[in-house]
Amino acid sequence: MKKVLQSVFLGFVFGLPAIFVFVLAGEALEVRGGNPLRGVSAGCLGVALYLAYCEFWVAPRGVRELAAKAPTVAATLTPLALTLALFDRHAVLDTWIPMFAAGLLGSLAGAAAAGHLSRPAQPGAPDRTQACNRLIVASLALLVASPIVLALGVVRPVASNTSAFADPGSASMGLWVIAGLNLVAAIPIAFGAAGTRGRGRFSAEVLGFPAVLGLLLGVVLFAPAVDYVAFGGPGMRLATALLFACAAFDLLAAAFLTAAFVLSGRLPPAAAA
Repeated sequence: MKKVLQSVFLGFVFGLPAIFVFVLAGEALEVRGGNPLRGVSAGCLGVALYLAYCEFWVAPRGVRELAAKAPTVAATLTPLALTLALFDRHAVLDTWIPMFAAGLLGSLAGAAAAGHLSRPAQPGAPDRTQACNRLIVASLALLVASPIVLALGVVRPVASNTSAFADPGSASMGLWVIAGLNLVAAIPIAFGAAGTRGRGRFSAEVLGFPAVLGLLLGVVLFAPAVDYVAFGGPGMRLATALLFACAAFDLLAAAFLTAAFVLSGRLPPAAAA
């Protein structure tokens, strides 16, 4: 029961940024003055992919019955359902219903993927414990490297950027916040994975939060990097390249943590003990 409650809580927390993902994905593809359907479609795709990734972390591993996954699916969708109050009557039909339907499909897809995770290692199969440990160490290094690069090579050029559409004060403050969140994402890996024995150090409770946060931070950094390519000017070229690198660091960290999570389900009993 405790495990279910933890997964439900994680699912709810992971679902909170879903509306933000919808807005960010929609703005990335919607053309000013163009067809808003393109923005809604992009937002729906972003929500579906994001909630699929979140549900993949919190749904029961190796369980294919839908009833067992219903609590976590409902938890990840609850924040998105609560956004109904933010939409007027016309926007409910045009935006909220497609968005929620996309989130539901994504959550069900993530739950289905989680149901195929736990496959016991065959006799004589190689022990992948060291591979899991290396992936975790690599993700920790990437999450720590990203704020260092932001602080040393990106924040100052952004703060002094005077090109068109630039908002140096808000942009630099946002980068400091992102740098701090990177360090927050690294904390569960540094302390949880190091202080937990057995397969528990590869659990969703330890690795899920930094993986989802790393994914979000990577996407958030990627968006301004694309804008600086078009509007940054000559003085922002190095900072833009470093911003792309930081986005890649965060996305790779999320990928490495996901790989460790998947491989941990195939560890032999002796290695997982």
